Amino acid sequence: MTFKNKRKIVKVAMDIDDVHPRKGFGIDDINDNLRYARLLNKNFGMKFTLFIPTNCFGEYPISKYKDWFENIINKDYYEVGAHGHYHHRKDKADFAGSQKEVNEIIELMESEFSELGYTPTGVKPCGGLITQGVYGSLSKKFEWISDSVAYKHRKVNSIKRVFCTCSSASPQYKGEEEIYIQSHIASGEHISNSIDETYNRVSEFLVTLSKEVDVLPVFVSQLTMVKK
Repeated sequence: MTFKNKRKIVKVAMDIDDVHPRKGFGIDDINDNLRYARLLNKNFGMKFTLFIPTNCFGEYPISKYKDWFENIINKDYYEVGAHGHYHHRKDKADFAGSQKEVNEIIELMESEFSELGYTPTGVKPCGGLITQGVYGSLSKKFEWISDSVAYKHRKVNSIKRVFCTCSSASPQYKGEEEIYIQSHIASGEHISNSIDETYNRVSEFLVTLSKEVDVLPVFVSQLTMVKK
């Protein structure tokens, strides 16, 4: 009797940063930039964690776009994570300020999500920037954080952390059991992340990867490569 070698199962998660209700940034997931996510789900079963600033640049409070938000969370291939409130204020990222400033941002985020009846379990700092002392504040409201690899050396005991392994600009497999692909919604400002290019790069990567391993699409919240 012969047995076939069991193929390795590799979890693959993908996020989309900066989604918010503005034309070109996720206002219509069929005709706008989010359609590549729809196609990747349709053709590969991919799931996506959308990191949404709750009032991007002080102009797009998500509580005023309830139908848009419900359209997102009603799709079984999306989960939503927090991504700051303003995203940036002047030249400062939302989580790169003082403890007091960050606590104010957390309250603003919580208020916007509360208006929509939604409680995200995860958070991702805007631009990957976060002051060392604010992990504890975030841990009071969130279960996990998508942290920057630049801060992987930090000793953080208060909240679970997960780290991207590659970007949609250059998806890679290095033999790990979990792959976390980072992407951005913007196309004009991030030309390498245009809809067609993103879809083509990620789809080609998944086709190649599936020849070597069994691909298991998951949300970022389902990854186990967390560090405490």
